[in-house]
Amino acid sequence: MNEWPEIENKKVIKTLKIHDYIQLYLEEEIIMTINNQYKVVEEDKEIDLTELKNEVIQSYKETKDTIIVSFTRNKDLVIDMRDIAYDCPEAMTIKTKEYLYVWN
Repeated sequence: MNEWPEIENKKVIKTLKIHDYIQLYLEEEIIMTINNQYKVVEEDKEIDLTELKNEVIQSYKETKDTIIVSFTRNKDLVIDMRDIAYDCPEAMTIKTKEYLYVWN
């Protein structure tokens, strides 16, 4: 488990899907890059990544196999952290103005 930057209560400004990874641009110049397999769900129904634009991060939960980032309006970003789900050396990064946090 990694140390997390302050991402709670941050609004998603922009979402990008670039080839085989995604990025969420948050307030305060925070960029979350996800290289692993993921899905975005709303009340158990899979939705498009773009549905996270303008949503606010409420909380996050990290387990051995998943990271769940929960947003307003019952939307969750579920990131697969199992070894089989790795597409890149870094599973996820969060870049703030001062630091780069890396999950591998």
